[in-house]
Amino acid sequence: MCCKKVKKAQTTQKVLKPERYAFYTPRIRAQSRYGPHKKEISDLIVGIMLGDGHMEKHGLGSRFNLHIGAKSLEFVEHVYNLLANNGYCSPKKPVVKALKPYKQSDKIYHTVNLKTYTFGSFDYYRNEWYLNGIKVIPASLEHDLTRRALAYWFMADGNFTGFNFNIRTNSFTESEVEQ
Repeated sequence: MCCKKVKKAQTTQKVLKPERYAFYTPRIRAQSRYGPHKKEISDLIVGIMLGDGHMEKHGLGSRFNLHIGAKSLEFVEHVYNLLANNGYCSPKKPVVKALKPYKQSDKIYHTVNLKTYTFGSFDYYRNEWYLNGIKVIPASLEHDLTRRALAYWFMADGNFTGFNFNIRTNSFTESEVEQ
C-alpha cells in the first residue's frame, strides 16, 4: 500500500496548472502566457522590430524572433541574456550557424537565430506591426519609441561610418519612414 501512495503522489505532481506558475514556465499554453511585460522588454521588442526582428504567429500566440548576422554576437548575447534572465526564452544559448556560400563570392556567412517562447500577449505586437502579413510601422510607435528602443534599433540595424550614424529602413515604405 505504501508504494502505491508514493506513485500516486508523484503522478499528481507532474500535472501543471498554468494559473499556479509564472507565464514563462515551459509547457504552458500560449493563451495562458500573458504579461505584464517589463518596459525594458517592450523597448527591446519595439527597437528590434524596427530592425531585423519579427513576430511570427505560432500556435495560439506569437513569438518574437531575431535572425541576425554573427558579426553582432555581443548584441545577440545581450538580448539573449535579457530575455533568458526574465524567462522569455529557453536558457539554452542560441547557436551560430553557417549559411550556404553565396554564388557570386563563395563567401560563407554566419547567423544566429533567437526565438522567445510563444505568448498570447505577443499577439498585440503582431497585430500592431503587421498588416496583411506585411511588416509596417505601427501608429503606436510615436509613444513606444523610447531612447532605449532607439538604441536597440541602432544595434540591430544601424552602423557608424566614421562621420554619420545610419539606420537602415529597407523594409519600410518611403511614406512610413517620413512619418
